[in-house]
Amino acid sequence: MTEAERSVWLSTLRAQSPGLADQLAAFLHEHRALSEKGFLEQRHALHAQGKRDEANSAFRSAAEHLQSTLGPNHPDTRSARQLGTHGP
Repeated sequence: MTEAERSVWLSTLRAQSPGLADQLAAFLHEHRALSEKGFLEQRHALHAQGKRDEANSAFRSAAEHLQSTLGPNHPDTRSARQLGTHGP
């Protein structure tokens, strides 16, 4: 489901059941944030295996997704940027 489809779906649900829509939106946000943290864990594992190019690619994906999901000033986003600068 794309972000646009998810937005339409939640808007439709919100018209019928605002509380449920808010709970689902919060759940989806948290799920996405946890998924993005998984990218960071993958980066650490790849880096430890000496796969630096793959690790850097995983890091870039994580940093981009964390910023779009949590915002640029969230502690996890800042940590991701710092890790990208200094390595694991």
